[in-house]
Amino acid sequence: MNTRQAHELAPYFVYDAHGEPICMVYPVGKTPDTGPLQGIFLPDFEATHKRAEWIADSLRKNEGAKP
Repeated sequence: MNTRQAHELAPYFVYDAHGEPICMVYPVGKTPDTGPLQGIFLPDFEATHKRAEWIADSLRKNEGAKP
């Protein structure tokens, strides 16, 4: 299992050993309620990357499990 994204702002995809996409990991972030960026989604790139890696690692650990 590995993770990739098409470009810096794209969501991550988790791929199996054959290169087939298993799932998409949406960006993690916040939407401020006040201030000049009110209502605009602000992605946390580091947290999104960590979430994608965590999902891929979990899938690797359970790769041989029964469905």
